[in-house]
Amino acid sequence: MVGSSLLLKGKGKIGFVLPAEILQVSYAETLRNFLSHYYNKINIVSFKKLVFPDIQQEVVLLLCEKNNTNEHYIEHIEVKDDNDLRALDILSLKKSGKRIDFKSNKWTFYFLEQKEIDFLEEITMNGTIPKLGDFADVEVGITTGSNEFFTVPLAVVEAFELQPFAKPLVGRSVQVDNPIFTYTNWLQNRNSKARAHLLIFPAMYKLEKYKEALKYLAIGERKGIKKGYKCGIRDEWQIVPSVWISDALFIRRNNLYPKLVINEACAYTTDTMHRVRIKENVNIRAFAASYYNSLSFAFSEICGRSYGGGGIRINA
Repeated sequence: MVGSSLLLKGKGKIGFVLPAEILQVSYAETLRNFLSHYYNKINIVSFKKLVFPDIQQEVVLLLCEKNNTNEHYIEHIEVKDDNDLRALDILSLKKSGKRIDFKSNKWTFYFLEQKEIDFLEEITMNGTIPKLGDFADVEVGITTGSNEFFTVPLAVVEAFELQPFAKPLVGRSVQVDNPIFTYTNWLQNRNSKARAHLLIFPAMYKLEKYKEALKYLAIGERKGIKKGYKCGIRDEWQIVPSVWISDALFIRRNNLYPKLVINEACAYTTDTMHRVRIKENVNIRAFAASYYNSLSFAFSEICGRSYGGGGIRINA
């Protein structure tokens, strides 16, 4: 894209068909920055339906032009599918659009109207709205190295007598349907045959009397789990590091909206969720309740990464 851009004349125009992730992924930030400064007008044309269903990948049409001025604008236009491009009003591509904010590192920001962008920028700049980090620390969940092996249903716990090492776990967003995850909720997950246990093994010398547990570990070795990168760099592959229970959970991938959940069940979680540690003298219920509002969700959309089908991922 950079090479093609540099070949343009002073008032040249160019178009690209690109994966939609170009608008938001961190590794394309340098490219977005270049395009924002190099072109005077950028039109992003997105599609409600998949244009290339065989690849299951959202794409956008990026239309860029130079006019040798110091003005830089960007506009987002959404159409139903590629057939709608034929009916697209060409004049809509010539509108000035929204001013490019060179401080913004994601172009999904420009899916908003200019007045909405100005409003959110004003809130960010004046500091009247506190940040989540003022009340809590957020870290990634437990990295097991193999969730398939270290997270198990009750049947596996019983079959290999793993009760001494099996701890309550909430590992998927579908297992959480309330803003408070209780012990009763965890029992419901366990009884539904979900992977509701995290296996926390000690050093091998402490496992000598647990014959069935050793058999389970032997299965993991035969499957090559100990040779995986995360497990292979440990002193003992079966010992999962950074194991602690969080006060709340911030679900990493969501469909309707990003969920913040009080961890009343004292359950562990894997890297499918983020762990939230509440700061001293913060009322956790007031904190969680205060999160659920349109402003939080708006910033979640801007800060998060969207996926095809309407999913959104929030990084810690």
